[in-house]
Amino acid sequence: MPRFALLEHDWPENHGDFLLEVPGLKSRDGLGLCWTWRFPGDRKVWERLFLQGGSIEAERNTDHRAHYLDYQGAVTPAADGTPRGFVMIVFQGEFQWADPWELSPLEGPPVLPDFLQMVFQVHPGKQMMAGQMQLLESPEGWKFTILPETNSKALKTDKVHS
Repeated sequence: MPRFALLEHDWPENHGDFLLEVPGLKSRDGLGLCWTWRFPGDRKVWERLFLQGGSIEAERNTDHRAHYLDYQGAVTPAADGTPRGFVMIVFQGEFQWADPWELSPLEGPPVLPDFLQMVFQVHPGKQMMAGQMQLLESPEGWKFTILPETNSKALKTDKVHS
């Protein structure tokens, strides 16, 4: 099952990096990549979003290496040696695409559509959370929405495709 992570990144200013693991998305070196969006705000804003639901603006960022899904610490410096700060995991979990057929072209890498809907589960501490995540692109930019399901025990595989 694909994974996601929300990282707190302190460079060049504090922001969130939201990463979605995309099977088949690879770098030139053959390493796994994640579609990535930048969230404004701070850790409290993102925690409230995941726990209570709501929406936040998101800026599409360059694809990030998949190893950041499980990584905390110093970010690899830029090619010229410039430091790029530190990341800490705020949330991480698993998800399923609601409509995975959109992501599977006959040739080439997966294509990013203008609307993504996923169901997710995370395990912050000992409490499990689940719900739906949506990313919608409009002329004004991307919007990320969380619709939590407080009584969910696991991903509902009968409603989505794996």
